[in-house]
Amino acid sequence: QVLARFGEPEGRHAFMMRVKHWAAGLGMNEAVNYSFVGNRDLDHLGLPREGRVVIMNPLTAEQDVLRTELAPGLFQNVRQNVSQGASGVRLFEVAEAFTADPASDTTVREVRHLAMVLYGSRYEESWAHADEDMDYIDIKGIVEKLFAYLGLAKPSFSMAEGHPYLAPAVAVKLADGREAGVIGRLKPALADEYLARKAVWYADVDMDLLRAESAASRPVFRQLPVYPAVKRD
Repeated sequence: QVLARFGEPEGRHAFMMRVKHWAAGLGMNEAVNYSFVGNRDLDHLGLPREGRVVIMNPLTAEQDVLRTELAPGLFQNVRQNVSQGASGVRLFEVAEAFTADPASDTTVREVRHLAMVLYGSRYEESWAHADEDMDYIDIKGIVEKLFAYLGLAKPSFSMAEGHPYLAPAVAVKLADGREAGVIGRLKPALADEYLARKAVWYADVDMDLLRAESAASRPVFRQLPVYPAVKRD
């Protein structure tokens, strides 16, 4: 069946599944959260009220609006893991974020994101490594590996001022300068809500944008050397 589809364009679902397998291969666990969150969750992170899609008949007061970002759910996942004694948390989620858009047929614009959160120890307790906490280089390296995996040029990084819940916040940009996402550290004042006593590192990238860029890229093959390499002359 795979050979029968060889050369055909990759569908959106297949692309997202491929990204999920890649993220799991890096040692992260997949989180699957509800699309419904509370206005309180979005307010806590300082996210704007404009563009929120309010649920007319919510099941609970804590799930009365569609998520505009994946961050609230993943930060709650950190809270749940920390409360159970986890020394390190490595999670990712591939899912839609929702924004009100009158121009859309459904009045709601859906964009699929890949969001990742790192917290605590870099290594598992069972491995004989020195106790180190994950840092900015860990989350930045994962984003760089994602671009390489998708066959994209290495992204550029620049400081982003005024981010509602990340400080420092760093914008992730494509080679042509378009912004594809953001990485950074959850502000310590906000991290207390999630029982975090160490740095919480977060990344969010627009997967619909990266999918379009990856589909437009073309691999280039170089001819193999005619003669064997000479290590010493």
